[in-house]
Amino acid sequence: MKIVKIMIAVILLCVVSCTGMDVYACSCSWGGPFFKVAPQAEFVIKGKIMSYHGEEKGIKQAMDVEVLEVLKGTCHQKNIRIWGGKGWLCRPDVTQFPVGTEWILGINGPGSKPGIEGGYAISICGQYWLQVVNGVVVGNIDNEQEREFSQELPLEEFKKRFRNGK
Repeated sequence: MKIVKIMIAVILLCVVSCTGMDVYACSCSWGGPFFKVAPQAEFVIKGKIMSYHGEEKGIKQAMDVEVLEVLKGTCHQKNIRIWGGKGWLCRPDVTQFPVGTEWILGINGPGSKPGIEGGYAISICGQYWLQVVNGVVVGNIDNEQEREFSQELPLEEFKKRFRNGK
């Protein structure tokens, strides 16, 4: 009986590894929209994606971000490196943040594994990022009922509400 269980485990392992399926070890539930989860982050910035790190090796492991504004906490650096992942480190894939785009980012949010080499991370355990397009913040800002809900809010109004905790 023990041999049968071992054989089944080996077969399942082979099937999963041969199918190319991503296997996620991160186990967190969605913590909610930006206004609910971002206040728990170490700091929150408005930043511009400048480049990807690791691209010369064919892997985009991290993104280099220019800090345009600090909305919460302290960040004394003008440029920071944010490490990504494919989900197993509780971090988003950095390629979903195209070079040249601007974002509001909750850095090292609860659930994310810390970055390596002095870098930072963003958690996938809630809405810790929102895109900024033409002065408008886009994404799930405060809707707790629908995870994929997208809202738009002028940047100045967004900052005012974020700082006031609303």
